[in-house]
Formats: sequence, C-alpha cells, structure tokens
Amino acid sequence: MAGLPPGRLRLRIRHVGYSPEELDVLVQAGVVDTIRVALTRIAVRLTAMHVSAYPECLSPGPPLVTDTAFTAIFEQLKQNAEQFRLLTTEYPFIAGVQRTTSTLYGTDDLRREVVDTITLSSDAQWAYKPGTVVVREKHFMRSDGPVTMRIPSLANFADSLFIANHCYYNGGLETVDGRELVRIDFVAASALKEPDVDGSMFLDPATFQIRRSFLHLSKQPKAVPDVLGTEATTVFAELFPSVPVIAMVNSVNRLKVGRLRNRPATQTREDQQLIAVAFTGRKPGEDAKKP
Repeated sequence: MAGLPPGRLRLRIRHVGYSPEELDVLVQAGVVDTIRVALTRIAVRLTAMHVSAYPECLSPGPPLVTDTAFTAIFEQLKQNAEQFRLLTTEYPFIAGVQRTTSTLYGTDDLRREVVDTITLSSDAQWAYKPGTVVVREKHFMRSDGPVTMRIPSLANFADSLFIANHCYYNGGLETVDGRELVRIDFVAASALKEPDVDGSMFLDPATFQIRRSFLHLSKQPKAVPDVLGTEATTVFAELFPSVPVIAMVNSVNRLKVGRLRNRPATQTREDQQLIAVAFTGRKPGEDAKKP
C-alpha cells in the first residue's frame, strides 16, 4: 500500500467468509513494513426452510439486527458486492461476451436465433435509482424507442439506495443444480410506483462467495402490455480467488398471445456467455508502479 501519509492510521481488513478486523498501524516515512493479520472464519448455523409468500414490503432496509445469523449472511452479500465494485473501479476491464437472442413461436419450439459477440466495459456501470429499472430508449432522435429492463449488477446490491428500497428475508438453504446454496430473498418496497426488481441471491454456504442471482420485475410496466413477465438469472464465477465476475446471464420475456396473430411469438430470450476478459490497466496483484 504505497502513498500513505506518515503517522498513525486505522487499517480495516475484510475477506468474504471471514469476520473483519481493525488495527492501528504506525506509518513511518521511508520505511517498508509488513503486517500479518489472522481473520476468523464466520460460522453460521444454517438450515433448510420452507418459504411461502412474503408480506408486503412496508419497512424497507437491511434485516433487523435481532436475527444475528441472517445479519451475518447479509453482510457477506454486501461484501461480495463491494469486492466486485472494487474490481470494476480499481482494475477496469473489457469483457468479451457471446450473445444469443432467440424468439419462440407457438408451442412447438420453433425458434429464430441470432448469435453475435459484444464487448462490455466495466466502466459502464448503471447506478440504481428507483424508477429507472424499466426505461424507454430513445430511438433515432425519437422518444418512442424500445422498452428496456436494466438488470442490476452485483455492485448495485451494496448500494445504500438499493438497500433502502427493498426488504430482505432469510431463504435458508436451497439445492440449485445439485448444489446446496444459501438463499437471500428481497422484495421491492410497496411505496415504489414504477416497476423495480424482486428476487433472490445465492451464496456458497462454506465460503459465502456469491454463485447466482434470480431477478424478476416487481410489477409489469404499462408501456409494454403484451409482456406477461420478465426474469433474469445471473451465474457468477471467480475471476481470481474470492473475486466474483459475471459468467452468464439469461433473460426471458414471456409474451401475451393475441388471438388474431398467425403463429405468434410466445417468448423472447437473450443468453450471454463470458468468453474473455482483458484488463485495460494493471491486474489485481500487480504492482501499481509497473507501467
């Protein structure tokens, strides 16, 4: 850690799956020092739960501190998000993504698919704000372009504004694709007039590393009455140990079928698969002084 001012500083050390530590350090000019810190692994008693419909979200915000086990898990979700945000801001990168867009017609799996490759920049992060999840894009200098659902990224889940507009619930343990994961459910505040997102986040119960998320719109937008439902599943991988990155996104729009349409579309889908990552500057672990 270069460039620190001489004097006494407080150092806070965090790692996903461990309790954070704080200690005072004395920084001396011209002196290089090494500090060893031992973190304690978080131990939370987890059980399978039967989750029914959640109540209306009238008091949004972080979970009550009285539920110590769930509070600890919720803090691990925030730490995953903060670590992802640190990666994207301190070590910007370009992601190469294979995208497949498809349309399903009728009930006989007749599909039309288009496959291409796109690049996404970690700098292009959308900042969450209530009322901006579903927007109508401007199209050729007009205001009646296509309606787009902005899928909150992992960094959004640590945002204080996002937390302040959602209620959080303990979903317990759930088996997903043969793997047991910790589930955190969240529901958009009832006071929100515009569509937002409800969903679930899934963490590894041993490391508390995020593995996937599932999101769907809290209410359907009036601008697209033909859409019955919109949902998105994100799968995370570790770009570096304990450093999450989005590996795959699957989004689905279920469409209302009109009686007079010949072989109408019943579903549109977009699948994104990460194929490459290229850092635009230094990589995590590299000396900041290196060119």
